[in-house]
Amino acid sequence: MADFLSKAAVQKADIIAIQEPWENPYSDTTYHPLKQTHELLFPSSAETGGKSRVCIYISKRFGTEWTHHAHSAFCQEVRFLSPTLGMLRVLNIYNECGTTSTVEMLHELLNPRDQIILLGDFNLHHPAWGGIDSRQDPGSDKLIELCDAADLDLWLEPGTITRDQNGDQTTIDLFFGSPTLTDRLVVCEVAMDCHADSDHLPIRVIVDIETPPPPNNTKRRLWKVMDTEKLEKFVTQNLTSLRSWALDTPRQIDDAVEQLINIIQRGVEESTPWANPSPQANRSWTKECGEAVKESRRQFRRYRSTHSADDWETYRVARNQKGRIIKSALRKGFRKFIEEAVEQGPQGLWRVSKWARNRGQQQQGSVMPALRSANINDNNDIFAETDAAKVETLRSAFFPRPPDADLSDIANSRQRAPFPMPAITESEVRAALKRAPPDKAPGIDTLPNKVWKVLSQGSSERRFIPIITAIFDACLTIGYNPKHFQTSVTVTLRKAGPRDYRVPKSYRPVALLNTLVKILEAIIATRIAWMVEEHKLLPNTHLGGRKGISVDHAIQLILDKHTTTFHTSGYCSIWNKWD
Repeated sequence: MADFLSKAAVQKADIIAIQEPWENPYSDTTYHPLKQTHELLFPSSAETGGKSRVCIYISKRFGTEWTHHAHSAFCQEVRFLSPTLGMLRVLNIYNECGTTSTVEMLHELLNPRDQIILLGDFNLHHPAWGGIDSRQDPGSDKLIELCDAADLDLWLEPGTITRDQNGDQTTIDLFFGSPTLTDRLVVCEVAMDCHADSDHLPIRVIVDIETPPPPNNTKRRLWKVMDTEKLEKFVTQNLTSLRSWALDTPRQIDDAVEQLINIIQRGVEESTPWANPSPQANRSWTKECGEAVKESRRQFRRYRSTHSADDWETYRVARNQKGRIIKSALRKGFRKFIEEAVEQGPQGLWRVSKWARNRGQQQQGSVMPALRSANINDNNDIFAETDAAKVETLRSAFFPRPPDADLSDIANSRQRAPFPMPAITESEVRAALKRAPPDKAPGIDTLPNKVWKVLSQGSSERRFIPIITAIFDACLTIGYNPKHFQTSVTVTLRKAGPRDYRVPKSYRPVALLNTLVKILEAIIATRIAWMVEEHKLLPNTHLGGRKGISVDHAIQLILDKHTTTFHTSGYCSIWNKWD
């Protein structure tokens, strides 16, 4: 313990949590060499009913804006206020081997609404944190139940060795945190540079609690209440000039696309209000619910002015009717949400899981720490701290310069004659629009597929479909992709699981294209898929990405090959090679 606390990296920490600290045989305290920089939180035996098995060193940089709570000899807590997150609770625990008494006590202490960091020596083994080869202790399920009840995420990567004694490597020292703090987690790792003479390995955790969450200044339309008739009328009246445009050059195509998008966006402004999101907003809420609430309030105001028995009875009926309408709407909305999730398969089930974990909480964007812009193994790492520097670092990681293609193996090859590509028809455009999912995230023009579906099915269809068909066909004929189709917005998301979020590779990019180009891409993809099958451009053994082909076909091919070989030679072997 003395060697551990003497290390410079340890002394820089804001909070140092120790389990099984050194016991002073002469006084009711423990080793404290950091009197200049840290306060020692070590309750007396009289306060906890026995010698404390955990202690906390808290930096004096915190001042006095914190409180200490000794729940028992095995559990201590520090609470302090964060200007961005409110009250934070840090609990340091020690759970004795073969018991779950401390874990059971935490059920009464933890509230899923609080911002919690839970850490300590749990002395419990389970594959959820020890890896698939870990054994499972009988009481480990209680810790999992605790994390579910308190809505805590595991911060340490499963399988990370935290105790190494004479060849026995286990994962029993754990870190958990609330989802809001998980979004601010920078790194949770074993800190070998701080290791001292102990079988337990030190764990370094960095959480950014000071950076304010990114402001959500992006306005969005309330597409659910879009006046489709007004949109169609406006677009129909303004599309007349586009029908006479020539589409023979890239410049003309760009101008036509820009004018089309401009008309649609002005139509959206006329027909669709801006959303005014509220923390209490519910997607299952309907107009009938709002009318029922208004009627109930109206009847209550009438009763308040007269206090008559008849008005009270009228109000009571309206109030009960309001409750039934809201209950029915919420039930239908939730059932629809579950049905949609089931139809989406595993992806939909993860969506339900995420909703269940985050319901009732205000959603905030993740905080991105300073990023390493040099080699992670280089001792002279350069950190990108400004937004502009982070953008450049992520761009270099996401879009590195591709290597030069090696064309030496096709130097003497002959290209076959190109296949004729007929003009795009209106029926192809209608089919692609019908298949397009309506609520996919739009690109920089903010127009979702729902707008194109509305314009292709109503009174504006006679003018809208011929115009975009002509634009698509012109792009195909001269081989040009309009500038508007090439513009995208790249959103950076954290990769799942415990990672070092100072490394750019811990993030993944999601490019949001303008939705109109996806309609053209769907048409071209359908044509390519047809040509591949019609002209037999792929071998029969190629199964991936082909329509109507599944893993069942691959299994059947293997079985047929096995049967044929066995009947021919009398034996058959199957080799499996993993790269």
